[in-house]
Amino acid sequence: MLEVAMLVKKGRVTLSVPLRDYLRGLQSIYPLLAINADIAAAAMDLPLPGADPFDRVIVATALHHELPLATRDRVITGAQVVPTVW
Repeated sequence: MLEVAMLVKKGRVTLSVPLRDYLRGLQSIYPLLAINADIAAAAMDLPLPGADPFDRVIVATALHHELPLATRDRVITGAQVVPTVW
């Protein structure tokens, strides 16, 4: 959720509805996944040079839950540590 909000704030994503409404809609469709100790520890061990902490947590969460990650981020896709789509 925070990553989407930041992309909207930066102007990299535009929405046709208010941000809060969009995020609430996402939350109603997709379950929120908590950051647990395993995810937090794994995030810091990922081979993602220069990646920000949010990206590290997102990748570690996808790995922990064995989910593909929807991203075009070149650092993430280039590292090939998690299956990506987009």
